[in-house]
Amino acid sequence: MTKEEETNKHICTISKEQWDVLFSYIPKLTIAEEYRSLSSREKKAVLDVDGSVTNFYRLLYEMELIISFGWTQLAHKEEMVCNPDFDYSQYSAVELLKVITMIIRADRFNDGIFAWAVGEGVMARLLIELQDRVDTFSLLST
Repeated sequence: MTKEEETNKHICTISKEQWDVLFSYIPKLTIAEEYRSLSSREKKAVLDVDGSVTNFYRLLYEMELIISFGWTQLAHKEEMVCNPDFDYSQYSAVELLKVITMIIRADRFNDGIFAWAVGEGVMARLLIELQDRVDTFSLLST
């Protein structure tokens, strides 16, 4: 079984309640327009004022949604992460998780990537697209 197949199988084992907790972060990751003018340090402080970012990161790891994959071979990776207008509609749940993983991991080495992705609406859009895929899984399994 490939990593992608394993991840797909894992996604199907996550309960609706667990997904709902993850998707409850969408409003927290949808930031007001004035946020964009802040510096990276200010953005990070605003984002994690209530511990939301820390809890979001922790939840992704606890749900095993930060996945291991050869991100250097991923086509269009820069555009997928850096283009706030990128169209994610044709991507699978696993591919969306790969983009989320890239953002989380990149932030370790380039402080501010996550804050930028939130400020540009990328993280919220990824979660909304992921929610759509999960809802589709739920409909198929009932």
